[in-house]
Amino acid sequence: MIDDFFSIIDDPRLTHVNLGLQSTQDALLYLKMQGLISDARRLDILAGQVQ
Repeated sequence: MIDDFFSIIDDPRLTHVNLGLQSTQDALLYLKMQGLISDARRLDILAGQVQ
């Protein structure tokens, strides 16, 4: 799932990510559950804060 998610968001044709989509939110939650991002970072991403 992680590889699929990153291949989608790394696609050069992607012009924006809809943070309101449940699938986007689920993917970020999965990354948090796998220890790849913190909950604070997940919330920052969902708030549109670029790091």
